[in-house]
Amino acid sequence: MLYLMQVLKKRLIIISSIGFLMISCNGFAFALPDNVQDVFVRNNCLDCHAGANLSGNLALDNATVSEVSLVNIVANCSNSGDILVEPGDVNVSVLHQKLTNVNVVCGGMMPPNGNLISSADLAIIDNWIISIGPAQQFGLFTLQDTSVDVDEDQPNFSITVNRELGTQGVVTVDFVASRIVGDTAENGTDFTETSGTLTFADTETSQQITVPLLDDVVFEGTEVFTIQLIAGTAMGGAVIGEPNQAKVNIIDNELDVNPGTFLFSRVSYDVDENVASGTIEIMILRTFGATGEVSVNYSTSDSGAISGSDYQATSGTLVFPEGNKNATFTISILDDAIDEESEFFSLSLSQPAGGAQIGAPSSVQIFINDDDTTDDGGGGASGGDGGSDGGDDGSSGSTDNSGDSGGVDIIATEDAEFETAGSFNYSLFLLIGLLTVIRRLQKISR
Repeated sequence: MLYLMQVLKKRLIIISSIGFLMISCNGFAFALPDNVQDVFVRNNCLDCHAGANLSGNLALDNATVSEVSLVNIVANCSNSGDILVEPGDVNVSVLHQKLTNVNVVCGGMMPPNGNLISSADLAIIDNWIISIGPAQQFGLFTLQDTSVDVDEDQPNFSITVNRELGTQGVVTVDFVASRIVGDTAENGTDFTETSGTLTFADTETSQQITVPLLDDVVFEGTEVFTIQLIAGTAMGGAVIGEPNQAKVNIIDNELDVNPGTFLFSRVSYDVDENVASGTIEIMILRTFGATGEVSVNYSTSDSGAISGSDYQATSGTLVFPEGNKNATFTISILDDAIDEESEFFSLSLSQPAGGAQIGAPSSVQIFINDDDTTDDGGGGASGGDGGSDGGDDGSSGSTDNSGDSGGVDIIATEDAEFETAGSFNYSLFLLIGLLTVIRRLQKISR
């Protein structure tokens, strides 16, 4: 009897062990990873799936019961046997469909508050679904980095592809390095487009993707291309996880590696009051560098010219994207009907941003040339009369051409010069006397 009991006990242990292994292979025996359970908690996915009144009999109270309620479980709302979590298959898992609200086969989206979870949280869920499938045995392909900076003068660049989780057997995955939408690097100029297949031997855990880089002599700023693991190309039982895409930033090595210095295109500007366009265009230069996006403010201020009468006050911000070395703006010039001297107003640069600087001078003057003139036709007539009068007086006025020239090229006699000098002396004495009287009056008033 004792022997029989010992045999039965051994058989029970063996049967229990087999059952345990079978359950483990189906994913029931282990609690969810903490980061997966945290996604449920953090996004209020427990609102309808915890406590006594579970929605669809789906319990997400804690990591232990969450996996038992998800993996290989037919969705309560499904009429075609749809599985809440199909190990290794993200797209057919109802949980993934509900979290993305895409191709939902039954029920509503999760979480029930109507806000989708973040892409980072979704990646945690998806990678977990993948990890409990074939990847547990054969491997999960991921890129080691999502963004990498490389110098333009490097001959090539390499990025690591990791094989996580299982390492059994020979597995492969395809890749491509290319320019996609939004990228700026050019194939054949900045890098050489590359594609191929990575083969991992049994137990091998990493491989390298190498891409040739091309060094030109043109300043272009930082340019970008993309390396991707191609969806659906994993073979041998392994699967592609996240991240599966990386951005490679090629850092330009030309002289223009600084944000730059702002300068006016001229040391001063002038414009006619009646300029055809009604505006003057101002160009601001970005010199000694063009790396990154930078900006600078500009504004006008009155001097001799008055805003609202001679020009329109102007201010704003010029934004220079990376690589851009000049930008322009216009100022409106106002044409009045007043005869006045040439006037000017000031234009200044201030508050550079993005690491750029302002060169000297930081302010320039813009001169407005007046187009209004006084009619001098009457003076010409008088000059003509003067010429004839001179002739009548019998003086050397006979050689006076003022009547023909409108009073411009008068040839004066010596008598006229002496007469003018005498008039000047008289006026000077009169002015001195007037100043003397004013000073005496000031003393008396004190």
